[in-house]
Amino acid sequence: MSQEISLIVDDEQSVRTYIKAVLQSDGFQTLEAENGLQALELVRKLGTGLDLLISDIQMPIMDGITLAEALRAELPTIPLILVSGCAEIRQANIEAEFEFVQKPFLPATLLTIVDKVMRAKRTASSD
Repeated sequence: MSQEISLIVDDEQSVRTYIKAVLQSDGFQTLEAENGLQALELVRKLGTGLDLLISDIQMPIMDGITLAEALRAELPTIPLILVSGCAEIRQANIEAEFEFVQKPFLPATLLTIVDKVMRAKRTASSD
């Protein structure tokens, strides 16, 4: 099986590095973008070659929710996980549409959600 490709979108390099290490330990090839617009351009170049997207919610230029909504319109089956360290972000509002992980998080917490969305993607593609 070929290696699955993930895109990590966060305006903080240290957060991207942390998530990258977690995903690579789980066998993912990782790409990075520092804002939603850069991520959207990269996704459009990759087309269907992207297997997972993890994005911060609050970023300059284009936030994670705007990015996630744009991707859902273009690639409705791509697994999306949104993360945020902002206490004001209400999980319930986001979790209705997207998977959400509150920062800071342990690697196991992130990998549990990654496993959940990837299993759902594999199940949907086998139907």
